[in-house]
Amino acid sequence: MSASPDTDSFVAPPAASPVPAGVEPSAAAPAEKAEKAEKAEKAENKPRTRDDVVKAAFQYRDALLSYSYAMLRSWTLAEDVVQEAYLVVMNKWQDLKDEGGIFLWVRQIVHFKTLEAIRARGRETSTPDQELLDLVEQAVKENLDDHFAERQRMMSTSLRDCMSRLNTFNVDLLAGFYWKQESCETLADRHGRSVNAIRLMLSRLRDKLRTCLSKRLEAQGIRP
Repeated sequence: MSASPDTDSFVAPPAASPVPAGVEPSAAAPAEKAEKAEKAEKAENKPRTRDDVVKAAFQYRDALLSYSYAMLRSWTLAEDVVQEAYLVVMNKWQDLKDEGGIFLWVRQIVHFKTLEAIRARGRETSTPDQELLDLVEQAVKENLDDHFAERQRMMSTSLRDCMSRLNTFNVDLLAGFYWKQESCETLADRHGRSVNAIRLMLSRLRDKLRTCLSKRLEAQGIRP
């Protein structure tokens, strides 16, 4: 008489995975692996956490700052706008559907935040400088590559350098008009000029900055 198996040490073999109806057993495993690989690839190509999204968005900070400045013509306000935009990114990061379009998604947020800042100011200082905006926009579209961030830093640096070369009177005029948000009437009283003269000087200063920026970008190999 043969010995009975030890039931305490007996381990049942694992149950076979069910095979969908109409699918040959030999084809089920590769299909399942392909599906898992596809899901893994999609997961790798898309940020999975808030930190991933925020980190990806921050690489475009300089470009977004220049974009907002082109509309506001105030570095201080542009900084505030971009900071507010990143707060939205942190709170709404799950709204991002495609990582490949993260720049366009964040830029849209910056655009709306900039328009809010323009409406809040409610003065002629809020009129976007369309030519400068187009210049930044073109550079942004043409340079979405490995050197994008560096080129945008060069653009911001060039514009700041152009502004630093203005004389004391012009700097004071710009500071009063853009940073302190003073009206042309207030500036006219302070400097003993007519309101129209102040407006003309501001217009010429904008043209001067645009020309300076274009030349510096061309000298650095960035087509304006």
